Amino acid sequence: WTHDALPELVRGINVEYQRATSVGERSVFNSLFMPCSFTVGVGEVLAFSGDNGVGKSTLLRAIARYPRVERGLRVSGDLILSEDAAARAFFDCDLRHYLFADSVTAEIQESRQEVLARRQVLLRRFGLSTLGATSPRSLSVGERQRLVLSLLLAEQPRLLILDEPTRALDRGSKNILIDLLLQLTHTAECGVILATHDQELIGALGATECQLELATARNRWRH
Repeated sequence: WTHDALPELVRGINVEYQRATSVGERSVFNSLFMPCSFTVGVGEVLAFSGDNGVGKSTLLRAIARYPRVERGLRVSGDLILSEDAAARAFFDCDLRHYLFADSVTAEIQESRQEVLARRQVLLRRFGLSTLGATSPRSLSVGERQRLVLSLLLAEQPRLLILDEPTRALDRGSKNILIDLLLQLTHTAECGVILATHDQELIGALGATECQLELATARNRWRH
């Protein structure tokens, strides 16, 4: 790939879940949502919306963790994520996957000085710089979310994958996140894929929207 564009990421992806047809019978796989094809380039934002349970988070995890697949799921289609997995950053709304240190200061420690400096700047922007001695477990949900976003954004990934990134943010923090994402995309530093119910966020980012539907229906696209 070149700096001007990421390679095509996913084409015709289909995520299936495993279920038993009846007691004692062999389990079968059923499609979770309609297969969808898309590309994401540097500076582009793609937003998946749709009802709860349609598979938005599952789709994002499949992209973020490829080629690893969760137990009970099967991913098919042409996944051509040739980009190094280290260049992908995934924000999962389950924050337990990220915070393990005893304090905010310890959480942001990093041997790469440029990354540490970016984390410190982001902590200030998100209003967390005075909480260095505080345990992440003592933070509010919104504060923990801002801390995790600071850690991920400081890595300057080529592909940023966000699952419900504004769910626990107040208005001020949401506006800061929107500004940061616009800065990243307008300077052509990364592509963004997100799942959200937040139509205001989709509009503010100028995202292409794909409304996922269950496999019995049809996905709807809005540009």
